Amino acid sequence: MDGNRSCTATFNAVRQLTASKAGEGEGTITSTPSGIDCGSACAANYLLGTSVSLTATPSAGARFDGWSGHADCQDGQITLDADRQCTATFARITEGTQINAAILPYARAVAIGETATAFASIINGGNAAATDYSIALPGGPPAYFSY
Repeated sequence: MDGNRSCTATFNAVRQLTASKAGEGEGTITSTPSGIDCGSACAANYLLGTSVSLTATPSAGARFDGWSGHADCQDGQITLDADRQCTATFARITEGTQINAAILPYARAVAIGETATAFASIINGGNAAATDYSIALPGGPPAYFSY
């Protein structure tokens, strides 16, 4: 060395996000930004203060019941100001899902182009989450509903 030299070191603080799953159902957990992509348990390091979005995707025959762990995990949006552990709970969907619907008033004459108001009560009598539904009028023209 023939003279004074200057050098700079930059240290970035990182925090670890650990994801795991619980329950009788199956599913995967992924993150944005990338780093977590797993089916059982995994972890990734992110820069301090990074906002990470976790996504829980249930497998066929399962449903996602929610996040647990640190309070910051509850909505799947985590700000890593410290190490965090989040758990996705997947439940198994059993056979026997049953959807019952009732529309009131049942019979009503409406002229073409008129708007009719109907109230629909949809009751999930089974033990699985309803993810989609439709209501069809018996033998009549198509009906469009908004909610």
